[in-house]
Amino acid sequence: MALMTCSECGGPVSDKASACPKCGAPVLVAGASTLMASVPEVPGDDTSGAAKRRHVGETLGVVALALPGAAAVLSFFWIGNMSLLQGPESTLLGIAAATIAGTAMLVSVEAGQLGFGGAKRDSGPVAWFFFMLFFWIVALPAYLYRRSKYGLNNLAVGGVLVVILFLGTFALMENAIIKRQEELRSRLAAIAAPSTPPAAPEVPSIDSQLELMKSRWVTDDDGLTYIVGRIRNNSGGSVSFVHVEFPVFNRFHEQVGVAQDTISNLAPGATWKFRALVPDATARSAGAGLVHGM
Repeated sequence: MALMTCSECGGPVSDKASACPKCGAPVLVAGASTLMASVPEVPGDDTSGAAKRRHVGETLGVVALALPGAAAVLSFFWIGNMSLLQGPESTLLGIAAATIAGTAMLVSVEAGQLGFGGAKRDSGPVAWFFFMLFFWIVALPAYLYRRSKYGLNNLAVGGVLVVILFLGTFALMENAIIKRQEELRSRLAAIAAPSTPPAAPEVPSIDSQLELMKSRWVTDDDGLTYIVGRIRNNSGGSVSFVHVEFPVFNRFHEQVGVAQDTISNLAPGATWKFRALVPDATARSAGAGLVHGM
């Protein structure tokens, strides 16, 4: 057995074979030489389909490969410069849908030209069309590999790369649109919110300028109990009225009254020695003192 070169596709062919195993062209043996000759197509003969595939070029497959890449570039430069009023999100979805539908049509047309669904029991052009529509991510590389079984170039690696490029660009642009929408909502909310007038400077109250110093309990010769202590006026002006009071409690921690005292006209920087009478003989403790001035 000798190997010869096919005159149609240039592939190796045995001189014992009746047809080229790659392109299907028939082999005519004459004497010691092997010649390649064309024969009329016979209906139902598998070699007629092979003869058709010899004339299918790479154009449709290359276009199907290039279309997603072109769509990715278009999305990046066109949609990236669109304002939100121009509807970039709907435009992006339209480009994606057109890309998927376009590649599906190209694949189904080329599959029909190659004879998919024939003797090799592959899925037919219609099946590949719907496979592309619903499973585009895996269907495109799968088809670009399968076409190599019919004598065309294996473009599966390029198919994987353009799918990654297309999906990455789509996700990038979608995230950019969402971010711009959130920024616009924040600006609109800031515009719609009522403006808050600047807060007036806080003026210290008179009460905060009256300092209650240490206090203690005393009992006079008459048996009356008082809470005595000192209050200093730390403000820069005279306080016309100062009042101090202490809640008092019995041994059961029940309030039994209020010890209180009052003075008029406490000069700035002056100290008042108050003497607040405890009104109940059962009182044993007092709460925090409260000072008021005006």
